[in-house]
Amino acid sequence: MAPRNQSTADWMANLPQSLQQLPLSKIAIPGSHDTGAYNLDVNGPVASDAPSFVKYVSWLPGVKRIAANWGNTQNLDLKQQLEAGIRYFDLRVAVNPQDKNLYLVHTLYGPKVEDLLSTVDTFLNEHTGEIILLDFNHFYDMTDDNHKALLGRLLSVFGSKLCSVDYPVASMNLEQMIVQGKQVIVFYQCSCSAPEKRQVATRASILSPWPNTTDPAQCVDYLTDTFAKPPVADYLVCQGVLTPAVSTVVYNLCGSLRKLNSTLSPLLMPWLRDTRDHLNIVLTDFVGEAGFIETVLKRNLKGYNMEDARSGQRLLW
Repeated sequence: MAPRNQSTADWMANLPQSLQQLPLSKIAIPGSHDTGAYNLDVNGPVASDAPSFVKYVSWLPGVKRIAANWGNTQNLDLKQQLEAGIRYFDLRVAVNPQDKNLYLVHTLYGPKVEDLLSTVDTFLNEHTGEIILLDFNHFYDMTDDNHKALLGRLLSVFGSKLCSVDYPVASMNLEQMIVQGKQVIVFYQCSCSAPEKRQVATRASILSPWPNTTDPAQCVDYLTDTFAKPPVADYLVCQGVLTPAVSTVVYNLCGSLRKLNSTLSPLLMPWLRDTRDHLNIVLTDFVGEAGFIETVLKRNLKGYNMEDARSGQRLLW
């Protein structure tokens, strides 16, 4: 499990000033894949993002437990992830038909979105030198009214901490944002027309290339090829993840995503440590394992060069 101490909880505030003066897009930021997919609810309904096959057989005994084993992507809760140093949250949201509330989902339902907002706000109030990136990138069974309600809650919970659509987060640095009291960047990847979106979501672009493989070597080869090219968005997410197909689960009913992820770490961690390609946001499953967070954060100090920092050039190797 990753250390959860004052150092990781305040790693942004503790960066050298020259690094705090670089654009946030030039800083290596650890993130969690499917952030809310921990302790998924096996007693509730199957979520609307579940594969059709899982929905069809979900009534059979043991199916939801198997779905949880393959759906859980994290073993640290939201507070633990923040304290361990995670600053980018990958968020998939759906309406639960039982209580009509919004939840984070991955095949099954995880924590309420309201719990996410409260946990992040409490953390930021206690750690005023930190910035959190919330990427709402998948929505299921949500109406315009649901979007309006979620955007309204983001605004009411975070208030002036939010970077609005007009805030230049593509070029802003940590030092400037903290001075101005901006601690939350929201990417809201939905074309809903709610006016609150201008007050909540940034205009900055974000792309998250997906390896979409169960093979560790193919995943690392994909990342190598992808990140050797010039960035094509303001923020680029490096997904160090393996994605099980339905056949993967069917032939490994006693397996889990955690076991599958353990086959990737021996290849992914050396690549994250040694690649000279520019990496900004880096995410994986089970962020508290295999030294992932420490490996990403060390990129910010590896090959430290004051002259490059002053000139605003990349300082991640």
